[in-house]
Amino acid sequence: MSQLEYLTVLVSIIVGLGVTDLAKSVRDLLHPDQPVRWHWLPLTWALVAILMVVGAWWGLYRFLQADVWTQPVAFLLILFTSLCLYLLCAFALPELDGPPETDDPSLVDLEVFYFSPAHRRSFFGISILYWFSMSVTLFIWKVSTGMGDATLLGGVGYTFINGLILGIPFGVMVLTARKWVHVLLTIVGSLLVVWILFEFAPLMTAG
Repeated sequence: MSQLEYLTVLVSIIVGLGVTDLAKSVRDLLHPDQPVRWHWLPLTWALVAILMVVGAWWGLYRFLQADVWTQPVAFLLILFTSLCLYLLCAFALPELDGPPETDDPSLVDLEVFYFSPAHRRSFFGISILYWFSMSVTLFIWKVSTGMGDATLLGGVGYTFINGLILGIPFGVMVLTARKWVHVLLTIVGSLLVVWILFEFAPLMTAG
């Protein structure tokens, strides 16, 4: 087993657990005995989380080929990014204990769940951390492969600017429960994630 394969196994397990958790939430919501008041906002972000898994799956494979990640301290950043991705999948939809066992099961209201302060803090707060960690990961990878600015100032500026692209909108979604704000930023954010996947697809798969 090569070192790349060895490191990829741990990342794969963490990300795979996130997808499994999200799939379990969908399964529980679709259970015929579980009454659900559906809403498109959390479902859209659940889909976005899956798209982010796809992007990270391709991107991290390419990133892990750089020698810099063979250092344990540097690899901690990859683990942190993977953990954030797992938490995004885990927090995207409500966690149910399983199929209802009573004649009067409680209604799951996805709109109430989505706009609850606890959900907004957990999901969009983790989204901020994920976006910044991916920006740092991309910068370190570019420097280690001779593709980026190796100065500390350049790295801080690059990470800060890229982090703000989605960091500020996510922060707004944490702080406010105004529906029109979430509708607007959900549409823009989901389109941006799709654009990023197509824009960076050649970079992820080249080489």
